[in-house]
Amino acid sequence: MATKAEIKAAIQAQLTLNAGLTTHTQHEEFLHTETDSILENVYPTVVTEDQTTGVITTSNANMDYDVNIVKVGRQVTITGSFQCVSATTISSPTIFTINPSATEYAVDTTPIATIFTRVLVATGFSREVLSRDLLGVVMTDTADIFVSGSIAPGDAFLFEITYNTLN
Repeated sequence: MATKAEIKAAIQAQLTLNAGLTTHTQHEEFLHTETDSILENVYPTVVTEDQTTGVITTSNANMDYDVNIVKVGRQVTITGSFQCVSATTISSPTIFTINPSATEYAVDTTPIATIFTRVLVATGFSREVLSRDLLGVVMTDTADIFVSGSIAPGDAFLFEITYNTLN
């Protein structure tokens, strides 16, 4: 995903290089074919990661997770699930961290919105909002995404978190 400045520079480069003689093919590449095209930046590909395949995310040994990550402009939305795989109850565990080397996903602000629900593992179908349990998914400005409260072995949760990036 290109930043606003990179898209602007690409537009200026196309216009400068071709001095008004840009062909149909060159317009097409810039608008929708190239990796950093305007279309790819407005409608990006969803990135799916888990605790074993993380590139954008860095895992925690006590948690298994499966997330979808979408970045449009400077806004990132992460949706998915996580489960406590620790043998004991843990307090405020980190689910995962945004990898510092994934600079285009670097955190600029605290989350814009967070949605958090509990999946009752016994049935697999029932869900309840956790506001009464005083738990939540929290994101720090250092890119740690963690649970604000204690969770027991086997507890599973669904969540969605949206935040702005630096670029």
